[in-house]
Amino acid sequence: MKRVENNLNIMSWNVKGLNNPIKKNKILSFIKSKKCDIAFVQETHLLPQDSQTLCVGWVGYVGAASGTSKSRGVATLIGKHLQFKCIQKSKDDAGRMMLMLCEVQGKAVILANVYAPNVDDPSFFGQLEKKISDMGDYPIIMGGDFNEVMDPVLDRSSRSVYASRAHRALKGLTEASIKETGLHDLMQLILGIS
Repeated sequence: MKRVENNLNIMSWNVKGLNNPIKKNKILSFIKSKKCDIAFVQETHLLPQDSQTLCVGWVGYVGAASGTSKSRGVATLIGKHLQFKCIQKSKDDAGRMMLMLCEVQGKAVILANVYAPNVDDPSFFGQLEKKISDMGDYPIIMGGDFNEVMDPVLDRSSRSVYASRAHRALKGLTEASIKETGLHDLMQLILGIS
């Protein structure tokens, strides 16, 4: 696969725990095999001192927000082949979001890794929006597990049209972000849905 300059290969993956060394090595090897430049990993289940164990092999930098050894946690893995400089970090205490203002290949960008609660908590998306806003006016690359769907009819097998408060908050965040920053739901772009 020929890489085009300035294009990044980015992956987002809920791994449901990285405490098992064999599983951790298999996941890191798989990400490497996909020639990933940046990987947003959710539900790491790693404590703060354990998150840096992800900085091996192809990984040159790890930005992590830790939960407990049994839940939560996000890690943003940066390939060591990239020109990368972290300027500012912002995370929450629950291990559900890690935002980094950084220079990637000489361009300033916000990398946002999110693992939203799986309960109806609209305040989480308000907190996320504030943290993004506090970082400044830069392009945003966001990945993660939002534990919500953008279109309940399209994205769920049951045709329930119930929209939780968290869903409405996420949709409001996305609609505002589209206008202000050009943030888009990747699947909607791939499928040509607006």
